[in-house]
Amino acid sequence: MAKDQDAAREAAEGRARPAKGRATPPGREARRRAAGGRAGTPGANVPIIGVGASAGGIEALQELLGAVPGDSGAAFIVVQHLDPTHESQMASVLAGHTALRVLQAEEGMAVEPDTVYTIPSGQYLGLREGRLQLVAQVPEQGPRMSVDFLFRSLADELQEKAICVVLSGSASDGTLGLRAVRGAGGLAVVQDPETAQYDSMPRNAIATGLVDFVLPPAAIAPTLLDYIRHAYARGAVEGTSWPRPRPRDSTRSSGCYSGPTRTSAATSQAPSCAGSTGG
Repeated sequence: MAKDQDAAREAAEGRARPAKGRATPPGREARRRAAGGRAGTPGANVPIIGVGASAGGIEALQELLGAVPGDSGAAFIVVQHLDPTHESQMASVLAGHTALRVLQAEEGMAVEPDTVYTIPSGQYLGLREGRLQLVAQVPEQGPRMSVDFLFRSLADELQEKAICVVLSGSASDGTLGLRAVRGAGGLAVVQDPETAQYDSMPRNAIATGLVDFVLPPAAIAPTLLDYIRHAYARGAVEGTSWPRPRPRDSTRSSGCYSGPTRTSAATSQAPSCAGSTGG
């Protein structure tokens, strides 16, 4: 009875317990309390990273999240294209491959550090005033551009603090949302198409000429955390802006990807983006 009362009290306060059998790492609760909105918004000081994927994305997600330490201080909001008629199992699938806590998103849930939030089936998932926002998908409205929805919400809410990651997937979902993130001054990272099972989503994102880093999944995590640490070291969390990355090595996107696509015939090439400029 006492445990049930404790659980009810935590739910009323907007907190969620770690998955059963997973001990909370030392310092995690302190980070959650510290991130709980000194600026007046829940999760205002939590670095929030939006990740979008489609076909072939589970393996990429497992690699990326598996490389994130349990005390990173960051939160990940993960959107993947799902069958709206079946309940999502993504949270349980990812939980065994990361040191982070993994939860399926619920409406109004506060964003906390060291946590991964996954999209439920049949919903769009975004961010509003530091809390997760769910919007029911309407099939009659056409293709479900759920990655664009997430990225645009991050751009609107976080401005230059927005961070988006595009992983393996078909078609072009995420491209318009990535443009919104970069337009707001945020960071855009894309999986190297050569490592993606389906390279259309990464390739279309790169073709914008706005991508900051093109990396294999396991290399994305340390790059993100290094970026976040540098931003915090400059006091940007309490200030008005984060530093823009200015890499000068081969990981910087040139704005074009000229390799063959894996989702079409071997002779097919990515569309030319000559004349585009990097952001």
